[in-house]
Parts: sequence; C-alpha cells; structure tokens
Amino acid sequence: MENIRMRRMGIWSEIISDIAAVSAGFFLSMKIFNYSARQTAPFYVLFLCITAFFLALLDAYDDLSSYLTQKKRLPVTLAVAFAMSMVSALLVILIVPSLKLYSPLFYTAVFVFCYALLFIGRMIILKVLIKFRKSQSLLILYYPNCPEKFLNKLKIKSADYGSVKLCALTEDKLEDSAVKAVDESSQILILENIPVDIRDKYILYALGKGKGIQVIPTVENLSFLGGRIRHIGDTPVISLKNARLLPEEKFIKRAFDFIASLIGIIITSPIFVIFGILIKLDSKGPVFYKQERYTINKQKFDIYKFRTMVDNAESMGARLATENDDRITRTGKVLRACRLDELPQLFNILKGEMSFVGPRPERPVYADEYSVLVKNYDVRYIVKAGLTGYAQIYGQYNTKVSDKVLFDSIYINNFSLWLDLKLIVQTAMIMFIKESTEGVDEELSFVPQKKEVQKETSGR
Repeated sequence: MENIRMRRMGIWSEIISDIAAVSAGFFLSMKIFNYSARQTAPFYVLFLCITAFFLALLDAYDDLSSYLTQKKRLPVTLAVAFAMSMVSALLVILIVPSLKLYSPLFYTAVFVFCYALLFIGRMIILKVLIKFRKSQSLLILYYPNCPEKFLNKLKIKSADYGSVKLCALTEDKLEDSAVKAVDESSQILILENIPVDIRDKYILYALGKGKGIQVIPTVENLSFLGGRIRHIGDTPVISLKNARLLPEEKFIKRAFDFIASLIGIIITSPIFVIFGILIKLDSKGPVFYKQERYTINKQKFDIYKFRTMVDNAESMGARLATENDDRITRTGKVLRACRLDELPQLFNILKGEMSFVGPRPERPVYADEYSVLVKNYDVRYIVKAGLTGYAQIYGQYNTKVSDKVLFDSIYINNFSLWLDLKLIVQTAMIMFIKESTEGVDEELSFVPQKKEVQKETSGR
C-alpha cells in the first residue's frame, strides 16, 4: 500500500513550507523597505490567512492529480493564488480604516519574494514525492472488452509510477497470474468493467495483502457517497443522500448567482465593449451567438456567447469545434483560449436559467442522442446547468461523454457551497491551462451515432 503516513507528511510539509515561504518573503520585504515587524504584523497575518485559503480552494493541499501534473501546473496555481490573495488583502485594507496602506513597491516585493520562495519549497517537496511514487508499481486489472484506447490513456496518465502493468481477467475466480501480479504491485487500479463478484474477490485479496486500492467509479456507486449507515432491526442499511438541493441551499445559491452575476456584468463591461469591436472588425455577423440548450429538468433556454466562428458556421449541420477548426475566427481563437467566449452567460445566470456551478448545458441535438445511448446521462438534469463545473475543472473539453457524466455525478452527490466556491476559483486557473481548452477529435465532432457511442462506452 502506498504509505498513507508519507502522504500525510507530504501535506504537512507543504503547509509548513508555505508558512515559512510567506514569512521569509515578508521578512525580506520588511528589511528592504525598513518597516518594523510591529508595523507589518496585521498585513502579514491577513495575507498569510488569505493565501492559505486560496491555496486550499485550488486543491494545493489535496492529492487529486498526479504529482507530475501538480508540478506542471505549479507556476499557474501559485500565480493565481497570490494574485487573488493580494487583491483580497488590499480590498480588506481599504475597507478597514485601522489597517495601514503601504507603498505599492512593498506589496510588489512581498508578491515576488513570497511567490519565488513558495515555488522553490513546493518544487523540492514535489521532487521528493515524485521520487517516492516512482518507487511504487501500479497494476491495472480489467476485463478484455475494455477499449484499448482507454487503457493506453490510463497508462500515460499513470506516469508517476515506476512501472505500470496491465492484467486482463478472464475467469470468475482468482487467477494465479493475476494474484501473482497483485502480490508484486504496490497499488491496484480496478476498472469498472469487471463483474462485481470478481471485483470484490480481488479487492478483498488486495486488502488482505495491504495493497493500495483504487476503483474507477460508476454513476450507481457514486450515489453511495455521503450516505449514512442506518439500521432496520438488526439489518444495516445505507441511507442515500438526496441529490436535490434543500430549500435553503437553493435560496443561498440563487442569491449568490444573482448578486455575483450582476457585479460580474458591471466589472467586465469594458471586456464586452473591446471584444464586441474586435469581433465586428474580424468577420461579418453579430457580436453575440444564441443557441438552444437544456438546463434543470431538461428545460430549454437560449444560451448567450460571444461569436467565435464565421457567421452561419453550421450551415452544413451541427458539429462540435475541433482542435484546428477552420470556422474559428482569429478573435474567436483568443476568446476560446481564455474561455472568455462564455462571458455573456452571466446574463443567463442573472435571469435564473443557469447557475455559476453545475453541469455544462448541452445542445438538444446532442443531448437527446446521448440520453438514449449513454447510460445514466440524464442524471445531469437533477441540478441547474452551470457556467463552470466539476467536469470543466477536472476534465477537458475533449473528455468523453461517459466520463463527463461521472464528473457531473460526483458534483451532484457532493454538492456544498464550499465545493461551489472551489470550482469558481479554480476556473480562473484552468483558463491558463491549454489542455483544458482543446477541441474534440475530428471523429467525435458530429452528432453522435449509436455505434460510435457504444464503442466509446463499451466496458466503461
């Protein structure tokens, strides 16, 4: 089993390293500008607390991604965290009269020193964690009907581990070759296409051997998340969490959506003007693009976007944007790369048709087909469609539909205001991550056909 104590030590090392980095950055800035510790203490405490808050929102203390992915995203993660922390701290200083405002150069020095020191500390810790993970081995157990493309993706994404082995199961009992592979591995990844009775046997065996176990979930077993143990007489039962929002949760979520979207429209109004002019100069056609989508309970509404393609781009039929789509305009490429084409959806949120966080609204022409062809697809309509969501943060634009359904199910079964806040803050980060904004493969860009979706989801 991957050492749980090692993972906990990694988290605590990150926390201690971050506190030390911010403290050292403040000390250096204070010495350069001849400020005393007593003078800067209130701002130091404020900035430290706000920075820790934003780092937590950005999953900087969670192991949701591989260490190699964390290392790759570290510069962006820290830049977003420090930028938000500095802006928030300055707003607090302006609001609270008792807090002193210092020289802009002092704040710049604090930002630069803290960023550099925290980056160095995090890189050292990640190198240690990567070295430890490289000493581990991962075994992937699956049934033969699993798509080879999906298996190859898992191998590539598991590059953290020193070795990754694939093992296909063919019998309804523990197989000698598979048992030997389990014994020789540190971590076991069990795919969901393995029948439940066989999967349980390998889970119990691996647990008995002290192995670390990971299981790819299905929509059905995700519903057990947040469930509570009850008893009917002497029979234990699981009381499942209600996926629909409570009345008070609906009120708070809607109040936040209304106020935040109104403020957002006011603040970003210059962006609307600038890109409106650029779109008109770049190509013929309207500035905004309107398209029919589904939201909660499959209610239809018109979603608003900046137009990023040539006018009448779908004259030959509906299809998704691909990686090198010649229909995308020059201004459209910039808007899509930064995801600013979605900005007009603030008006959809203000009207109550969408929320800031939720499953992305799909077009009926695609959604109706997927409802028939993809298992549990309609679980997405339990909640209101969102400007951003779990699938947008942890998936990619070209993530398969079946995986997006899983992401949406994770959000629905784990809804909380804290999770909403995390996803909103992390949206700012993924705007600067290229793989999150890539187009779909050419072969997946058209309206789904039955055999194509079956191929995508077989064994999944």
